[in-house]
Amino acid sequence: MVNREKVQLTFFFIFFAAVTALTAYLFLPFFEVLALAAIFAVVLSPIHRRVLKVLRGRAGFAAAATVLLTLVFIVIPVSFVGVQVFSEAGNVYGGLRNGGDYVTSVVQAIETPIQSVIPSFTINVAGYGEAFFGWLASHLGPFLSGTAYVIFGFLLMLVALFFFLRDGKHFLNFLLTVSPLDDTYDDEIVHRVGATVHAVVRGALLVSIVQGILAGVGMALFGVPNAVLWGTLAAIAAIIPGLGTGLVLIPAVLYLFMQGGFVAPLGLMAWGIAVVGLVDNILMPYLYSRGASIHPLVILFAVLGGLATFGPLGFLIGPIVVSLFIAVFDIYQKFTEEKHVSA
Repeated sequence: MVNREKVQLTFFFIFFAAVTALTAYLFLPFFEVLALAAIFAVVLSPIHRRVLKVLRGRAGFAAAATVLLTLVFIVIPVSFVGVQVFSEAGNVYGGLRNGGDYVTSVVQAIETPIQSVIPSFTINVAGYGEAFFGWLASHLGPFLSGTAYVIFGFLLMLVALFFFLRDGKHFLNFLLTVSPLDDTYDDEIVHRVGATVHAVVRGALLVSIVQGILAGVGMALFGVPNAVLWGTLAAIAAIIPGLGTGLVLIPAVLYLFMQGGFVAPLGLMAWGIAVVGLVDNILMPYLYSRGASIHPLVILFAVLGGLATFGPLGFLIGPIVVSLFIAVFDIYQKFTEEKHVSA
């Protein structure tokens, strides 16, 4: 009898593992869609609650209204910027291949004084540009091509976002019900994960996006070509501790000096210090005070790893995965400490 029960239990767990693996395999092609929808649902939850209050608790209408706001104020502008970045990157790449692009002149101005000390020093800007444009074309090109697959995935993301907003509590309660942990740990994990998601997206990523926008506006005002592309790169560079947008703004100022005159380069320099630089000191403490703090170096490698693994969406998914790991690890430490004290 005992052996029969063991066989039945073993068969059940094997069957359960197989079904779980098969289910995960079925959902794997839609991982990015569901992950992006879940991230948006968490970040937009405060707005959704306000809309829900205005609509007097009509969950379906509130979720649909929040999705519409996301579409108008986030998705459409980001898509427009993506198209512009792709176009400007093509222009820069074409100029690099022809050897007459303004980027080449800036690189030569940087190489010349260094080569007087280190003759072998060189910056293979054409090779880097080709690699960057190839990555951009392989990841961003299909997204902007408007193919049926991309449109289908986009619609699925909106549908998933709608149901996450409308029925998020039911999904969460189901996960908490099947979790073998005590409710105290479950609640702590949910709280910490939500806090870290808000901290990463509203903290470092939002600040970097704002800095990138301001850097792009400054470069456009003072006459730097392809300002949207360089503003986007400035947003990514803003995550790098200690350097940030200076990696993009300093070469831009150097380019303006090479064009002659002092008004434009000094103006862009002042803009970078007074406007772009102060954003980090004003917004970052406020936004991080509302969530769990994550070291900028961790966010940097999370973003780079996310971009390498998931493409453009990795800019969001990478830091969220790391924040989830940090939250769960903190809960694990607390769990082991409590077990050690009780023992």
